[in-house]
Amino acid sequence: ATALGIHTALTVPALLAELPRLSGSAEVYPRLYRHLFREFASNRATITAAFAQSALVMVMPSTTTAQPDSTPPPPQAYPTTSVLWSDPAGLVSRKPVLCQHYPPDLEPFFVTDLQVARAPSVSDYFAELTALSGAPAGPPEALKVFKLYERLSELLVDGVWTEEDRAAWKLLGSQQRLFLTQQGGWSTASEVFADDGWSSANTVACAGQLPLLGLPHGTLPRVQALLELSGVRRASACVTRSLHTPSLEGAVPELELTNQLRAVMPSLLRYA
Repeated sequence: ATALGIHTALTVPALLAELPRLSGSAEVYPRLYRHLFREFASNRATITAAFAQSALVMVMPSTTTAQPDSTPPPPQAYPTTSVLWSDPAGLVSRKPVLCQHYPPDLEPFFVTDLQVARAPSVSDYFAELTALSGAPAGPPEALKVFKLYERLSELLVDGVWTEEDRAAWKLLGSQQRLFLTQQGGWSTASEVFADDGWSSANTVACAGQLPLLGLPHGTLPRVQALLELSGVRRASACVTRSLHTPSLEGAVPELELTNQLRAVMPSLLRYA
């Protein structure tokens, strides 16, 4: 505290009140949060209430695009509900990831004491996909969309989804165009089909008729759980199979072919 120019007698409430107004560096904030971490046991109610009511999680903006001699951008303040501690899959861009800004020893303070989410929730992935939907999708965006489908399907299989998540997804999938097609457009769950191999063998029959889900080849099993929950149909489901018997009405006998068949039939029957 002395090295930061803070009097040791500064109370926790006073530090919390000054925190958003400090123009500290990337090195200052970890020290301040460590101080609050040490004081948390004796000031639990005060610290918890302050972080719940105000945006007190300070994140330094990226400086990768800043000019060498320019003034560093000021820190940005976030509430605890708008940040994550980690993002292992690297799919969430709408929330700062604190482990990229703070050392591991502060994880218990943020995650255990302040209840910052350790990793993205199902609804965080919903928000990412919703933000992408409807916009033009080049190869990088299409890959991220597939990764989001894959991650959501994994969490569904692992039992992470709540009933509220299921209901919210079904509503989103029916009302919003969250499914990227092979043509680069977006469709609702009821409008798109998953290519289960049938359309690949019947390209001419399907050309221009079925909006197919834009998945990398062979990856359908990895997102099947999500598609089943969404009600996305397989391409083969659009086919009506029935026995077709051609009509002989007006048929003209092929005498030459008939004579050839009659000549070889005795030999064929011996090996039948």
